[in-house]
Amino acid sequence: MAPLNSWEVIEPANYFKSFVDQSSRPDGRDWNTARPISVRVGSIGTAEGSATVRLGNTTIVCGVKAELCRPSLEHPTRGFVVPNVELYPCCSSTFKAGPPGEKAISTSQFLQRLLQNNEIIDYEQLCVVPNKWAWCLYCDILCLDYDGNLIDSSLLSLVAALLHLSLPTVNIDPDTEALSLSQKHTQKLTIKERPMSTTFAVYNSDIQLLDPSAADEAECGGEVSVVLMESGDVCSIRKTGGRQVSSGKVQGFISTAQSRLSGIHETLKEALELHASANRKEP
Repeated sequence: MAPLNSWEVIEPANYFKSFVDQSSRPDGRDWNTARPISVRVGSIGTAEGSATVRLGNTTIVCGVKAELCRPSLEHPTRGFVVPNVELYPCCSSTFKAGPPGEKAISTSQFLQRLLQNNEIIDYEQLCVVPNKWAWCLYCDILCLDYDGNLIDSSLLSLVAALLHLSLPTVNIDPDTEALSLSQKHTQKLTIKERPMSTTFAVYNSDIQLLDPSAADEAECGGEVSVVLMESGDVCSIRKTGGRQVSSGKVQGFISTAQSRLSGIHETLKEALELHASANRKEP
């Protein structure tokens, strides 16, 4: 076991500041360096869609379970997508057992709004019989190991799992209206957009840290997450915490996010192609 740094334990703020003053961070990165990303799809065999994302030491698994339900009265031809982020004590001592905490709830709500407000999914694809049957996609996003930047890793895992999703074909008996599912014939969900997020931790008005680790988050006073469509257009900007950020800084965040976008999409594309190739080789 590595020895504890007494300065880090006794005076964590000054310890962290000593790195920031040298344009560095305790994990060795400079302010504008992100951690490596890896994506694997199809990691949960019992789910209709799944993906595992590693962002540095942060590991997120998203599993999508599809259930038939009745559409709402307001939208009788639409289904549902329900993201739910779970942070358990096993992933970090920061989180406690019991009801979901503020971080998990706010991230779940952010992902829900992102899906609903930006036409990422055509919810009418999920309708089986108007007013009677529609698919509800429960997207459980579980953190296995937490080392910061929940937004970027959760969104990437959600998009990857939805792209991997295969829904069973629903057969309806014309006489009895009984439903049966065919796992031999499945259909993919059309994803109109593949939004990706880039998050910055706000240390002060002059210093912001790209892709914050848990140690970065503990010493910073807020975060800004820039969500971009695949075209590079801004989809959403999310700010938390009380630290002020100038409009010029936000434009810089957008430019940095745009410069990273193609690399993230390439990583996702490679994961999907690898999974498809592996399935073709199976007898």
